[in-house]
Amino acid sequence: MPAVNTVLGRIDPNDLGVTMSHEHFLVDLTVNFREAVEPLKHDLADTAITMDMLGDLKFDPLVNRELMKGISNIDEAVSEASELVKAGGKSAVDNTVYGLGRNVLGLRAISEGAGLNIVCATGVYLDASHPSWVRKSTVDQLTSLMVKELTEGIENTGIKAGLIKVGLSSPLTASERRVLTAAGMAHAETGAPISIHPGIWDVPRRRLAREADLYLDILLKQGVNLEKVYLSHMDFYTSEKNYIKYHTGLLDEYDVNFGYDGFGQEWHVDQYFPGCRFPTDAERVNSIIELLQMGYEKRFMFSMDIASKGLLYKKYGGYGYAHVLNHIIPWLRNLGVSQKQIDAVLIDNPRRIIQC
Repeated sequence: MPAVNTVLGRIDPNDLGVTMSHEHFLVDLTVNFREAVEPLKHDLADTAITMDMLGDLKFDPLVNRELMKGISNIDEAVSEASELVKAGGKSAVDNTVYGLGRNVLGLRAISEGAGLNIVCATGVYLDASHPSWVRKSTVDQLTSLMVKELTEGIENTGIKAGLIKVGLSSPLTASERRVLTAAGMAHAETGAPISIHPGIWDVPRRRLAREADLYLDILLKQGVNLEKVYLSHMDFYTSEKNYIKYHTGLLDEYDVNFGYDGFGQEWHVDQYFPGCRFPTDAERVNSIIELLQMGYEKRFMFSMDIASKGLLYKKYGGYGYAHVLNHIIPWLRNLGVSQKQIDAVLIDNPRRIIQC
């Protein structure tokens, strides 16, 4: 019988309910820290976050180590995750893997404390975060590790991963290609869903990268069922005028799913990745409406991808884990999106994809 591995054990897919497809409850994003381009901001690097800094950090988020350190306090995470439950959320997929400070015992405590189903992941983040053992591992060794974490448990915790997450760069590196190939092989053996963090920035061309077809072709060679794959962060492309051609091209050629999972993130990163930016929520909403009108409601999932303190609700003034449910869904309803379409994105699609 199909089921979903959560940090508290296997559940019926029908028990997922309203699900966020890409979150982080405990995470370390230090790998993404950047020295400030402007000399006047150099002193932000090692400064503890205070209220009067939030404006600067929302504009320039990568320059503060505490912000990039991410979320490590379990009690704080329980409090924040509880906001999602209060808003009607029942489940969330935590995409924290090797390279991002995964803590599955901490996730178990958060799941119990907040009353939220949490699905944790096996896999590896971007090349820049790869531990030395990943670089030295063969495809078969990486595959065996993923299969073990999906079927037997992670280390000695008894907690089984419920999906495979792969972080990729642009251009794709040799180490990332091995991880991606291993993910395809692990899926072929277990049927586990795959979440892909695609390469985002194509700085030489001053635009967003477009390499998803390369990733999907690699997975197809391993016999992957692309209906169990979702490309995370596809909402990034709504910041570019010609995104719709790229989106519909992928959706029509491949049986893949999209994660629109950056709601609430309107960071400015132009100084590090010239010509590139995060989209606004208005751009994300307008895109969803356009694609829903074209009949793609069975191919999307929503989330916020909260991976830094600056996005938390109670302490740092962000929108928090309930942003989609408290703000985006009412916005979509007001613009004519039907309850059936909303249920497809929040309930039906996660139930179909996040099971094995």
